[in-house]
Amino acid sequence: MKISIIMGTHNGEQVLATAIESIQAQTITDWQLIICNDNSTDRTQTLLEDYASLDPRIKLLKNNQQSGLSYALNRCIAYSHGEFIARMDDDDICHPERLAQQLAAFAQHPQVSLVGCNATLFSEKDGNYGERNVPQQPTADQVFHGQNFIHPTVMIRRADLLSVGGYTVSRHVLRAEDFDLWCKLYAHGFIGINLPQRLFYYREDQRNVRRRNAQQYRNVAYIMHAWQSYLPLTAKNRLYPLVPLLKSWVPTILVQRLHYRQHFAREE
Repeated sequence: MKISIIMGTHNGEQVLATAIESIQAQTITDWQLIICNDNSTDRTQTLLEDYASLDPRIKLLKNNQQSGLSYALNRCIAYSHGEFIARMDDDDICHPERLAQQLAAFAQHPQVSLVGCNATLFSEKDGNYGERNVPQQPTADQVFHGQNFIHPTVMIRRADLLSVGGYTVSRHVLRAEDFDLWCKLYAHGFIGINLPQRLFYYREDQRNVRRRNAQQYRNVAYIMHAWQSYLPLTAKNRLYPLVPLLKSWVPTILVQRLHYRQHFAREE
């Protein structure tokens, strides 16, 4: 088996079906999908059991208490058997060629440890309304600036992910677990690429925007400070951790309105 896909979910019953079915629709069929139910209180577990009963490639884990995304993903990684670990979120959708094209990219670029891609943005209200593009060959500076990878799109060499200890489980990286992982990988000398194709449909609606808050920006600043001296950065980045700290002082409502105007507002 080449690919283990890992997913954490908490109360995802409204969105899980399309995410799972987009994995089942992949042109590559030799995979395992490991889903950790992070102590959901809705019908998530029943839904997962229904899918797993019909598809032996779907494996289920369950946390007895809500422990967060990093903990859930680390449990999935420990259970995995694939040479490559692919991420997936419970509310997004994969293009049918996603896994095949990422696997081909690893064959073409044996020096890279992770492969991501660009994404189409969608919401229930607006449908497909935009796109999110990331650098094709992110440098350490770009990673540090947040111009790096779209977390649920990435596929990572399992051995490299294990060598850095997987995801950090700490309140200091909450809602910035992916940024911490990119910094950790690049600090250990690993590098990644992004495919220019949009092989992923990324849900970005008002629920996602409301989750952004001052604490998340402070966590990003904490991660920057923790990894800054370990990354091969240029001198101009010395004061860059101040940027998320300054953002943390901006009222959340203003951040939400700016994001809405940028991505959701329609011209009459």
